[in-house]
Amino acid sequence: MIKIKPMLCLVGAALSLAACATPRNETPTPTAIGTFDSRAIAAAYYRSEVFGKHLSGLRAELAKAKADGDSKREKELGEQGPAIQALAHRQTFCTEPVTDILEHAAHALPAIAKQAGVTLIVSRWDVAYGDASASSIDVTDLLVQVFEPDDATLKVISELAKQDPLPLSAVQNHDH
Repeated sequence: MIKIKPMLCLVGAALSLAACATPRNETPTPTAIGTFDSRAIAAAYYRSEVFGKHLSGLRAELAKAKADGDSKREKELGEQGPAIQALAHRQTFCTEPVTDILEHAAHALPAIAKQAGVTLIVSRWDVAYGDASASSIDVTDLLVQVFEPDDATLKVISELAKQDPLPLSAVQNHDH
């Protein structure tokens, strides 16, 4: 019994210290969140050299499938064009997530976050709630630059920013 009593005292002291060290009603540390307009990212990507090379590769595959008489592959590739166009429309004019596009910018995200002083980057359309302690910093322009946009693309992006996103149904009605 004598040995248990000092052990209980030590455990009690440790628990008391832990309770004192754990803040109970502490205000959360303000967090800077980087937000972006996904439509701008889509416009920059779909007008970029990166996407152009991807599209050229698909066209070359389609030509090869035709030349080889591979009708199954030709059909598969032929269906990709309209599917890509439909996705591009949803991402550029609505608020369809651009996760697939951000894969091409993944290498730049840490540097963009550091430059903007943010700890998290999300689409502005995906923020469900933010209290007064969370500051939002627009990183759209920094993300757009990853795709090296020309002046015409920057103009398109500027025009998109002046308009609200279209409802998905408006774009789906035009995709065939």
